[in-house]
Amino acid sequence: MGGMEIDMKHCFSQVLALLLVLLLGVQLLGLLTACTPSASGPAKGSSAPESETPQADTTEDDTTEDDTTEINAPETQPFMGHFSIIEQQGSTTFTSQDGFSYVATGYDNVDTQTGAVTFSQALTLRFTSRIAYEKFNRFTVTYSSDQPIKLFIGFAEDQQEELFFLEAGTGDFSAVLSGFLSKKFQHNVTFLRIEPCAQSEVCFSLAALSTEIIPIPDQTCYLENQRFKLGVALHWGGAISYLEDKTADIDGVINLVNCHDTGRLIQQSYYGTLGEDNDYEPSVSFGSTWHYNPVQGGDQYGVGGRLVDIRFTDNSIYIKSQPCDWAKNGAFTPFYTENTYTLQEDCIQVDNRATDFSGWEHPYKHQELPAVYVISYLDTFVCYNGDRPWTDDDLTVLRDLPFWDHGTQIAYFNEKNTETWFAWYSEEDSFGLGAYAPGIDTIGGGQSQPGVRDKSDVSNATNYASGCNLLQIKSFEPITYSYLLTTGSPEQIRSTFKARQDFTDNAYIQKSSLPQEPPYKPTTAQELTDLDLSKAINGIISVTNSKMEYDVTEQAIKLTTISTDTFINVQYSNADVTLHAKDYSTLKIVYMIPVSNQYAQYNAELYPCAGNTTSPSAETLMWIPGLIKDGTYHTLVIDLTKSAVWEGEVHKLRFDHFNNSAAGDVMYIKGITLE
Repeated sequence: MGGMEIDMKHCFSQVLALLLVLLLGVQLLGLLTACTPSASGPAKGSSAPESETPQADTTEDDTTEDDTTEINAPETQPFMGHFSIIEQQGSTTFTSQDGFSYVATGYDNVDTQTGAVTFSQALTLRFTSRIAYEKFNRFTVTYSSDQPIKLFIGFAEDQQEELFFLEAGTGDFSAVLSGFLSKKFQHNVTFLRIEPCAQSEVCFSLAALSTEIIPIPDQTCYLENQRFKLGVALHWGGAISYLEDKTADIDGVINLVNCHDTGRLIQQSYYGTLGEDNDYEPSVSFGSTWHYNPVQGGDQYGVGGRLVDIRFTDNSIYIKSQPCDWAKNGAFTPFYTENTYTLQEDCIQVDNRATDFSGWEHPYKHQELPAVYVISYLDTFVCYNGDRPWTDDDLTVLRDLPFWDHGTQIAYFNEKNTETWFAWYSEEDSFGLGAYAPGIDTIGGGQSQPGVRDKSDVSNATNYASGCNLLQIKSFEPITYSYLLTTGSPEQIRSTFKARQDFTDNAYIQKSSLPQEPPYKPTTAQELTDLDLSKAINGIISVTNSKMEYDVTEQAIKLTTISTDTFINVQYSNADVTLHAKDYSTLKIVYMIPVSNQYAQYNAELYPCAGNTTSPSAETLMWIPGLIKDGTYHTLVIDLTKSAVWEGEVHKLRFDHFNNSAAGDVMYIKGITLE
């Protein structure tokens, strides 16, 4: 009954707000249109689904000692309408017809006819009358701004402030308080401080500020229909942590999603700058310098993404969250992800939106669209990788995939292939989980522990795949795409996606992605063991923390250091021909270091990976001191027999061409030869 009373009061408050809008619409319209937005899209949150009755599981006691059913005042106290505006030296007082007032400072100009305020540093709106007459856990700002802005909101009780990011445009921005899930409430708003996200003048209008109480869900909330039960982890940024097919009958298998930590799940994740041309400071993850990496679920230290807003309908959940920077500890990014999860009869549709507010320039990177981690029991990968899509042509089935490396490609979709789905499944049960995202052009991924088949959803062993496109994060420009999830046998998964193949065209990622070349697949031992680096190298050589390009004058690849821990991988296992360590005892690398490089002395490292050793480690390190810096080419000769792991099948060689270097340092390489 308590929930019913809350909903009735919520309905009453919305009716009251609607009457105010209708009565004062003329004044509100003039206020909202005073600025000319630079972006045509609505403000963040304006497209969120809404419903009077949340369908998620909620906590038994979501109101603490002040039960919401005992509140006599409406949950929302909107103020809207005509303001009298009195300018004073250095400040302006805005007063509404019902006595609501605030004082604006820090502006450059105020339009006393419309209420539009222009500023370039920091505008402060300090309220001189009470905003909320009772406690609240969500607020809504109705505003207009011609530039993206930072919104700091201050509260009376703890004299703290919270930071939010608002897009340019006209509309509503809603957010829950940072302590929402732990049942934190506030009782009054004392000020708003508004700053530009970029160095620019801002024209801003405040039309309304309202507060409300909404029910507090559990940390994981669920949607269910006859077939699916979907769980999203609110303490991990609203990423998918649970997906059950209730019609499946596999002993011990319930949740198909691996939720071991914040980096698993099914979620949004993006890669950006390394700090080359801005003040971003990278950190280290997996032994490498790590790019700006907003991860919806959280960071490598277990800190979860911050919930910003949540709304429900009967069959959907809308989540807005602030991701963590993966390699850092508790560093929330100036970035928002938005997800709308909708249950269909035969699938789940996920509509994604992501906006970066950093103002940094980002390079093109392989983006995960989305990242999908499943239980390791689903150990067989399947997709369609041909050129006759949706004709029931033969599928590609892959088993015993190695651990994934950055940029590892499982499949490449040619331009004729619109059947861009993939799945992990159990051959024993002919059952698995599939994802379909129109417009993706490659799939990356692999298995963390090949051969392990664990039915637990919190096992460290997991299998991973993601649709990958070369996309650039562009500050203040939303990234949008949608995908479907479904379950069943590969044939059932394919049939479901075929029936819904036109559910979206994902126009944004198709328009914004750089085309990718299919991987170079050598077929002869000569091509592998004597790599002429004036030829195509995609799929054989990858680079980390360096820029790799072909230099026409030098007829060699040019490696330019971006940050520390720079290396290349020579991926011999990508080729059709298998090499064996017993046949090769020597590695020769033809290189040149320009005299213009900043260091006087350079060293290198080599990490052979063969046999049971598939990834570099400290035990595989071969130290190579004293590289020659004189602007001429030299041949580096390395005795591979001195490596304890040089036996069995050759997987790859990681060559840290500079053990120590400065940004901008260069090495040229003409050839890499195994003899």
